[in-house]
Amino acid sequence: MHNENNKNLKPKNLKKSLSRLVKELNKYKILIIISLLLAVVGSILSIITPNKLSKLTDEITNGLIINKDNFKTLNEQIYFNYTNNDLKEIEIDNIKISINDQLEYLNIAKDIKQDDISDLYKKLDLMPETIKELVKPKMNLNKIKDISIFLAVLYILSALFTYIESISMTVVANKFAKSLREKISIKINKLPLKYFDKNKIGDVLSRVTNDVDTVSQTLNNSLASFVSALTLFIGTIIMMFVTNSLMAITAIISSLFGFIFMFIVLSKSQKYFNERQKELGNLNANIEEIYSNIAVVKKYNAKEETRANFNKINDKLFDSTRKSGFLSGLMPPMMMFVGNFGYVCVCIVGALLVINNKISFGVIVAFISYVRLFTSPLSQIAQTMSSFQQTAALLVINNKISFGVIIAFISYVRLFTSPLSQIAQTMSSFQQTAAASERVFELLDEEEMEEEKTKKVLLPENVLGKLEFKDVCFTYDGNSDATIKDFSAQIKPGQKVALVGPTGSGKTTMVNLLMKFYDINSGDIKIDDISIKDLKRENVHDLFTMVLQDTWLFDGTIKENIIYNRENVSLDDVKKACKTVGIDHFIKTLPEGYDSHLNDEASVSAGQRQLLTIARALIKETPFLILDEATSNVDTRTEELISKAMDILTKGKTSFIIAHRLSTIKNADLIIVMKDGKILEKGNHDELLKQNGFYAELYNSQFKL
Repeated sequence: MHNENNKNLKPKNLKKSLSRLVKELNKYKILIIISLLLAVVGSILSIITPNKLSKLTDEITNGLIINKDNFKTLNEQIYFNYTNNDLKEIEIDNIKISINDQLEYLNIAKDIKQDDISDLYKKLDLMPETIKELVKPKMNLNKIKDISIFLAVLYILSALFTYIESISMTVVANKFAKSLREKISIKINKLPLKYFDKNKIGDVLSRVTNDVDTVSQTLNNSLASFVSALTLFIGTIIMMFVTNSLMAITAIISSLFGFIFMFIVLSKSQKYFNERQKELGNLNANIEEIYSNIAVVKKYNAKEETRANFNKINDKLFDSTRKSGFLSGLMPPMMMFVGNFGYVCVCIVGALLVINNKISFGVIVAFISYVRLFTSPLSQIAQTMSSFQQTAALLVINNKISFGVIIAFISYVRLFTSPLSQIAQTMSSFQQTAAASERVFELLDEEEMEEEKTKKVLLPENVLGKLEFKDVCFTYDGNSDATIKDFSAQIKPGQKVALVGPTGSGKTTMVNLLMKFYDINSGDIKIDDISIKDLKRENVHDLFTMVLQDTWLFDGTIKENIIYNRENVSLDDVKKACKTVGIDHFIKTLPEGYDSHLNDEASVSAGQRQLLTIARALIKETPFLILDEATSNVDTRTEELISKAMDILTKGKTSFIIAHRLSTIKNADLIIVMKDGKILEKGNHDELLKQNGFYAELYNSQFKL
């Protein structure tokens, strides 16, 4: 049934799932908005800092190389005066240069090409002192100090904002995951049993754990990163256009096909993410089923069949994971390629601009900062950059261009394309989250049991124990044939009623209907002449105590297991119950007695576990008792102990006993014989044997050799 249910799952709707997720996150919107704003501000600071670093580098550069501006002005004024036969003392930058110094300069510089820094460097030592003073490097320490302080503040603020943003999103992610699990826990208690008939426990557990964790991790790691990357992307475009529009257009065009590729991959990979989450749930369900019934698997030597079924599911999970991983894994290297391609384009265009004297060393350093900040360039790119810087250095020396714009654009392109890769990875994460969140929301949107606020409540101490079944009919969802057909019976207070019949006759179903685990299709069941339709479901549960074939003890002490969900129960009450059922002696042999811890490693036999559950039932004083195959898994000696304990337990209570061993219900006041959902016979043991009908046939068959 589970596989059929999976086939009916609708394809994931990315937009719808993410919209629902945003709606669910509305209660955390203030914290999320603060986090996203901090991410935006941090990204803006990251964009600003390299620009300031560029200015700092230019100031430092001015203190290391010849003052090209003064050199150019000197040449212009001297040659202008000389060509007009009007040599005279000139003053540049508060430095007076005499006619003799000018003539000496002209004599030395006659072979120097105008604006040729390289030749000037070679003959600088021969120049007059005034000329040396004019063109020597000058460093503005005050300006360098101001820019350095400003940069330090920016770096500190950026780190602080990033830290606060990270902490905020971690808080949101953890609170949201906790909230989802709490909602699921509440939801599971409101789901009818028919939901669990259609869905395996492992799949439900996968929704509670794996799917919720996927959503939480995306919120924690990807949401702010996405906003930060988007801000960097937009901010970098702006900075590139501010720096140089031609190179900006080159970078954008070279990276444009990265967007196209990203959206193609996203559209193709979504269905595989959906399949992966679904198959992960199937695998969890299979593992839970196998290991909870490992003894049966070994007894029937079904290892090969079990392994084959596991491998089949595992192969499906592997295939969907491989395909989704392959497609999503294409994006980072493809985005890296886009970045490298843009890098090459910028190098080419930048080189042309260098030749035409368009760019500065500070911008080079700025863009190198972007590279260091966001990506680790490939060795090939590093070598190319090194080679390019060497070439650019020669051009700078020859006063053709400064490094700034080219290296700035190299770094800006890396910064421009790095967010593309980050956005692509984040979108891949969003796809996984869409698949996971939809599975969680599907569970939360399942139809619940009806609200029963206006229905009546019967106090256990006021209930006499009378029961009436009137023409009860019931059919499980998806079945065409009725499971229970026109079941009618009247039970007096305090009677012991046994339900017998072959497997599949409807015995357990009748108990589930009586407990209101399922709603009957027609007919009625009354408790003390009040229809259970008019009683709250939880109230009906409080009127019954159940001892099942499969004993359930949780990880805790013996005392905690016996008191389970009861208040004001003393240790004396616990000991009295255990003495009554005959388990007290065993408990006293344990090192810690009633404080002994029960878990999977505790050496407690099936019979002892059953006696502990009967002791638990004694603690819960209710007017009705249900014993479902309570002695089917124990030996004859233990069966006698359990039977005596059950006789004590049923005293004064209206009880229902489901048993295959008919010898255990001979003392029942009423035996109801069922087959195919119908009542075949009713009466006590002796009456039914005299009828020599189906019950007699069942009873006698158990004593044949």
